[in-house]
Amino acid sequence: MTYIHGFSEEEQNRLLRQNEVLAPYIYKHQDFSLFHHLVEIGCGVGAQMITVLHQYPHLHLTGIELSSKQLQRAKTHLDHFPSFTGRFTLIEEDATRIKPRFTTPVDGAFMVWVLEHVPSPGALLANTCSWLPEGAPIWITEVYHPSFQVWPASTAIQEYWEDTLRYQRALGGDPSVGLYLANLLADAGFEDIQTTPHLFFLDQTRSEERAIMLAYWLNLMRSALHETLQAGYTTMDRWQNAEADMRDLIRNPEAVFYYSFIQATARRPV
Repeated sequence: MTYIHGFSEEEQNRLLRQNEVLAPYIYKHQDFSLFHHLVEIGCGVGAQMITVLHQYPHLHLTGIELSSKQLQRAKTHLDHFPSFTGRFTLIEEDATRIKPRFTTPVDGAFMVWVLEHVPSPGALLANTCSWLPEGAPIWITEVYHPSFQVWPASTAIQEYWEDTLRYQRALGGDPSVGLYLANLLADAGFEDIQTTPHLFFLDQTRSEERAIMLAYWLNLMRSALHETLQAGYTTMDRWQNAEADMRDLIRNPEAVFYYSFIQATARRPV
């Protein structure tokens, strides 16, 4: 399995830090308070599970993950919290094929930043629809990476960013998958589909939030460097120029950061 960000310990730690930054935005419009057992598809190192289990103390989560290395790290992270004992289950399996059996009824499923890395997102959604209970909801949060813009504009940042997007596509992923989430869900058999774009539009009027996001984005860009460089999709000079311009933006009191991610909800038909 090839993953644009790799599976190093540094990357696993970055995923935890990433969720600390993004969780308030991801879960601002999602309410799990009426549910008791949810399945996270593509749970990775358990970052989302940590957030959700803290936020909803009554909830049981089942995480499905293809990578054994990520799943081992997830268990380590989750075992760290005594309040999570008995409240989570981890399954190592391909989510495009699994027909899971659960010891307690499942209320719904969610996934965060998963479909962008999946060669067949439609197959994953169709399979999920096949085992979800009738009427059960699914929540999806996904990228729309071409929306990323900064001001003052930087050719170096844009060129390096495009390099990473080309490599992600070469791996079989799609950095634009959020744009057509509704189509994917409809084709997979879901109904009551709703999609919503969420914007980061951060300028000098939101300077603290902008500083946090620019620093996070620099780390995100760096996390793809090793794999993208090794595959020949970028150069060290391109990265160093992009990094220098990102650091200039962080110091610039008039800088602007813009990005849009997409969230969707749907239900398996009754």
